[in-house]
Amino acid sequence: MEINFYYWIILFSLCLDYFLNNFARYLDIKRVLVSVPEEFQDYYDNNNYSLSQKYFRDNGKLAFITSSFSMFLMLAVIYFSLFNSLDLLIRDLN
Repeated sequence: MEINFYYWIILFSLCLDYFLNNFARYLDIKRVLVSVPEEFQDYYDNNNYSLSQKYFRDNGKLAFITSSFSMFLMLAVIYFSLFNSLDLLIRDLN
């Protein structure tokens, strides 16, 4: 497999996007509060707020798993040069 300049640009861009998104998600999950902030206690119920924050945390963890799987799949397709094979396969379906 010939590795050229564009290969490295694409690979770097994919990895940078993956790491920045997951780092931002990690920071968001880390800052989740369990109780309602003092300014909003008149507007939100404590129980509903904590359930919402738990959902946000769990959704972030699931998003990390799915983005990791997608990244692995994309890197495998790029490394094994499968885009051409997939393109030809899909064209034959028509």
